[in-house]
Amino acid sequence: MEHTAKRTSADRLLIVEDESLVALAIRRSLERLGYEITGSASSAEEALRLTDSTSPDLILMDIHLKGATDGIEVAEHIRQTHRIPVVYLTAHSDEKTLQRAKKTGPFGYIVKPFDEKALHSTVEVALCKAKMHAELFRTKQKLETILRSLREAVIVVDLKGQIQYFNPAAERLFAAQARDVVNSNVMRTLRFRSTDGAREAELPISKIVMDGEEELRAEMNVVRGDGVTVPVELVLAGYRSERGTIVGLVITIRRKVRGCSEN
Repeated sequence: MEHTAKRTSADRLLIVEDESLVALAIRRSLERLGYEITGSASSAEEALRLTDSTSPDLILMDIHLKGATDGIEVAEHIRQTHRIPVVYLTAHSDEKTLQRAKKTGPFGYIVKPFDEKALHSTVEVALCKAKMHAELFRTKQKLETILRSLREAVIVVDLKGQIQYFNPAAERLFAAQARDVVNSNVMRTLRFRSTDGAREAELPISKIVMDGEEELRAEMNVVRGDGVTVPVELVLAGYRSERGTIVGLVITIRRKVRGCSEN
């Protein structure tokens, strides 16, 4: 028998499997590999109860459960309410069922009858992915908090000019709600005019996207949703993917007061 290194802090797993012998075999394998099992459920109701009461790090979910609610429906509920990652246990499933399963964002699949090495590797990869996702979520929440607290308007757009993010300061500056402008084109939705107000002004997006400029500054007027004109200074900067290619722009806008930028 292979010896597994002892874990200083065991990851906690919940098993949802309505075949008792299969559930027992999975439990023994996982405990032998050093995981802590928080419980074993055979129905949707029991799975939800144990999820609430034990808060596992990962759930192994049989797709086909007895009763009116299958494992996919349970996994979707857990995804929306607990953000706990799920790995599906499956034998043979039709294409329609697999497509439903994919929509719930599973962290892996274990095919029955399972092999212990495959079980181990799938669980380890799923736990690693889950920790990375959790860290990204925390980073996103922290960044969101920072952006929401800024006095400057911050707008994030993709390469097509579609608005992806619109912070509260942008809502106040443009007299517009984020829910009304997100996913719309920035130049069609928001109004800009030249500093003298004589003509419509365009954001120099193409200079960053096409010409590779890292950052551009511009002065113009913003025409708010209520018709009020506000002189502003804009800073446009491209943000890049892991491969180094520009995938969007961050537009920071400050009001200008009496000939200088408002701090």
